[in-house]
Amino acid sequence: MNKKIKSISTGIYTQITKNKIYEVLDETLGENGTLYYVIKNDKNEIGTYSCEDFEDFEDTEKIDLKYDKGKNRLSLIEPNFILGVGQVLTYGAVKYKPNSWQTLQDAEERYRDALLRHTMAYLNGEKVDTESGISHLKHMATNIMFLQYFEEKENE
Repeated sequence: MNKKIKSISTGIYTQITKNKIYEVLDETLGENGTLYYVIKNDKNEIGTYSCEDFEDFEDTEKIDLKYDKGKNRLSLIEPNFILGVGQVLTYGAVKYKPNSWQTLQDAEERYRDALLRHTMAYLNGEKVDTESGISHLKHMATNIMFLQYFEEKENE
């Protein structure tokens, strides 16, 4: 690789021999017509440099990284959990109508009661709801989703 960088684009770069990572955040044109880059180094220090400043960037290559620290990792949710909630919602959409749970009168109290009924049935050894044929745990998860929806809506 051993060639001096003449032009770079925004992105993440790694310096092979020194094991350093640099992030090119932005580029700007200087008054003298020189292209400058805003760079964050591996110590999170930010500076502005021209290509001439990259004497030790001879063995640098662009790498693909994605900074998603602190973001929800929804792929960690068990897919069958989501499918189970979907199964209960589909049952309810056929029995009543789609999304009717959002406009139900006294919804929070009624879904708390439904959550407790399914919880008590489950704790008493009944695994499957006799009316729907769906697991009480799936009904419980769906009722918790309903209650969370109303709580968030209330806090808006």
